[in-house]
Amino acid sequence: MKKSISIILAVATVIPAIASKPEFSDVINRLETAKDYHSKASVNVQLPQGTEVTYNLNLWSTQPAGERNLAPCDYLIEWTLPTPDGEASGFTAYSDGNLFRKTDTRLQEYHFEWDSIPFLINNTINGVQRNSQFTNTLPQFIAEELAQIRDNDNWTYKFVADTVNQGKPAMILTGRMTLNGYIAKNVLYIFDPETFMPRQIEIENNPTNISEQLLITKYESTSTEKAPALTEAQLIERYPSDFDNYRENNFSAESMKDKPLPGFSLPSTTGERYQRQKGDKFISPVIIAILDPSISSTKSSIEAMRSAVDMTPQPVDLIFASISTDIDGLENATGLSRRGEYMLISARSLARSCGVGSYPTFFIIDRSGNVSDVIIGYSNNLATSLLEKLAIID
Repeated sequence: MKKSISIILAVATVIPAIASKPEFSDVINRLETAKDYHSKASVNVQLPQGTEVTYNLNLWSTQPAGERNLAPCDYLIEWTLPTPDGEASGFTAYSDGNLFRKTDTRLQEYHFEWDSIPFLINNTINGVQRNSQFTNTLPQFIAEELAQIRDNDNWTYKFVADTVNQGKPAMILTGRMTLNGYIAKNVLYIFDPETFMPRQIEIENNPTNISEQLLITKYESTSTEKAPALTEAQLIERYPSDFDNYRENNFSAESMKDKPLPGFSLPSTTGERYQRQKGDKFISPVIIAILDPSISSTKSSIEAMRSAVDMTPQPVDLIFASISTDIDGLENATGLSRRGEYMLISARSLARSCGVGSYPTFFIIDRSGNVSDVIIGYSNNLATSLLEKLAIID
């Protein structure tokens, strides 16, 4: 990590007061009721071992236009990310129960009238409209997070309404979430005292743990520029090539064949992270199995993969990617790990990126990082099928 929020917290609290003093609840209210918000921002994500990426964002939000109370705002988020193969880009647009989400090579859509399940909100589910990447950078979503900090006993916080940051008047909130005696999160919010909009946010997840992550969002000057129209027809007009080339209502794992494997970063059963960018090459061919350890065929699938690797004359790595967070469940299914094997958990994001709808699903990856073939489901001849597909790739 380049820096720690705890250091910033100490600095933030010693700057002298210079202005009037709005209350913390006033900030929440102004963010919650923000209308026609627009800003550009950068989000720097820092992971353990010094790995980091920086996204560039173009943000719009406005008060909900429809009657459905599914999100605190309608929004459009455009993002770009430099990669070794050029600039990746995407967007997420939400309005009145309709969400369009485009990643680098895939455009998904969700419509409440077609299927309300993805939009469900309860104690454990937030819905696609709330879980989309970078929604937590929008003022209306920030207001919800600040209300949690104010009202939840797991949080301690300090709000300073009349301070200075980098030579400018500022309002600063520092907070810490503690769960079962352990620090789960540190946060730092810096707000403009005139507009009440965010200038900078720093969120440190799992500080001092192996899964530590630091996100630093820096905003350019904000404006009241209205968001582009968010109807389907107007989004098609704004992103014609994306809708022509990447719209995949029936996107499935089979359509990944001959395409680059998406990038991903997943925790392993030993606490490290396994990371790769889209376009990264492999030293040898790889079989990636997207698994659900609760399914009875999982152990047989793993045995078949190992049997195929034992019979092939070239080295082949195996990646067992469990959609569950249960480490014991995966380790019980795999037994002792062998050389060239990687056991990953929390792989639902990878499953979604690859269009996986049933388990197990197997991706045969060549050295260039492209999906050579796909096998869905377990069968008694799985080892033979894998061996045949490995025989025709480099």
